[in-house]
Amino acid sequence: MNVGRKLAGKLRQALRDLWARTEPRQHDVLRERMLWSFRGQESVKPWACVSDRDVGGISECKLETTASGRALFHGNLSSTLPADGQMKYSGYCAIRSSPYKNTIGQVELFDLSEYDGLEFRIRGDGRKFTVNVQTEDYIKEDLYQAFLITRGGPFWEEVQLSFDSFILTNRGYVQDFHIKFAPQKVRTIGVLLADKTNGPFRLEIDYIKAVEMPSLRIKSDPGQWSRMDIPHS
Repeated sequence: MNVGRKLAGKLRQALRDLWARTEPRQHDVLRERMLWSFRGQESVKPWACVSDRDVGGISECKLETTASGRALFHGNLSSTLPADGQMKYSGYCAIRSSPYKNTIGQVELFDLSEYDGLEFRIRGDGRKFTVNVQTEDYIKEDLYQAFLITRGGPFWEEVQLSFDSFILTNRGYVQDFHIKFAPQKVRTIGVLLADKTNGPFRLEIDYIKAVEMPSLRIKSDPGQWSRMDIPHS
């Protein structure tokens, strides 16, 4: 009888754990701004998809939509170098939003200064992707990057990345000097896979939001808020 009760208790706990994993995570978020909500083929048209194949490599990738209309970034990553010896590095696939243009064709930047970071609702394959954010700058190759680590499995997850966690890079190299991320001058946002693991990959994206994250703020003086220092990973 005791054995049966223990088994029943374990089963109830397993069901509760499963329910908790399938329920959307509740974040400590006050304000948010939807940047991209992927709902059908039209929603991915403003995005570009590139890989090392464009410069002689053999990686392949596509940006398509699933049957439910979510964005699907998938393909095959290969770090194999071409035989001509002209390439020193290979093995990347990436997607990137196109700069937003107004009715007269001028590029308009995203002003995200009222928010603390980005939130991605994703379903991945367990691989480590990188989020690329391009801001308006004199050096167009400069990117702010942060890791987007997927859990894998059948469940969706919401991943938040604070702006303080992004580091300045140029052509994949971390810069010795650091210019603070300027959320008021965001030009494009993208996702990169370059984890040096050859083989197929798959990342579904439901949405990308800018969010306010009160848990990243501390009250330093009455009526005044400041950001906490977030160590870079």
